[in-house]
Amino acid sequence: YQQKVCGRKVIRFAPLDPVNSERFNLLENCKTAQEVVELASCLLMNGSLYFRIQTGGKADDANWLNMAKPLLAAAMFFAKEQDAPYNTIEYAIELLLNCEFKVLENLFNSDKYINNRNLHRQWSIFKMVRKAEQTEASIKITLAANMQIFMDSNINIVDQKSTFSFDDFRNEETIIYITYPSHKAAYLSPYMASITSKMFEAFLESSYDMPIHIFADEMANLGLIPNISNLVSTIRSAKISFTAGLQSMTQLNQ
Repeated sequence: YQQKVCGRKVIRFAPLDPVNSERFNLLENCKTAQEVVELASCLLMNGSLYFRIQTGGKADDANWLNMAKPLLAAAMFFAKEQDAPYNTIEYAIELLLNCEFKVLENLFNSDKYINNRNLHRQWSIFKMVRKAEQTEASIKITLAANMQIFMDSNINIVDQKSTFSFDDFRNEETIIYITYPSHKAAYLSPYMASITSKMFEAFLESSYDMPIHIFADEMANLGLIPNISNLVSTIRSAKISFTAGLQSMTQLNQ
């Protein structure tokens, strides 16, 4: 109906069904250094929340997450410089989990990357908090526990390249359906919260020629979207409407 009657371009994004889904590389779609760091933070924050839901236990201490963030960001800056198919979050995580400190130090200081200021800024922060081998091991354990989503082959296929861009939605009438099983919502939250953040960024930074309508059914299942309360209060001026589907007042407060 959307395609044949309304004349819109139709995109289906189903991260757990890569055969019948478009693709979206999160790292590739980071346009600035700040976006890479924010992506690392969003992934770790939502990964920690999912880990807590899955185990029924306490979420990781914020200090461990803060120490893991510069390490993840440094690896993501390194991966972003690679050619496909290695310019992915999956590659960044594999690099961290499989390489010892000295190997990473040699990689990051090789001729090609020695002048990458963003990479070395994050790497230097990590080295300040690393101190002892036990601390480094604990940071890597935190990463492994909170980035389980990128051990999923379906997610890694969908995240390997980009077949659409949110930047184009202001230029051509388009509808995107983002679909996944409801019982997998918590599992997908690190990825979906990051996708949603990227979508907002793209819509706010593009021209305002064509209005955007976002319908977030079961919004509580999207995970923790950074700065969401400020976003939804300011997007009207950018010709964006946002409808949030919630089940309870508790979800609204959260």
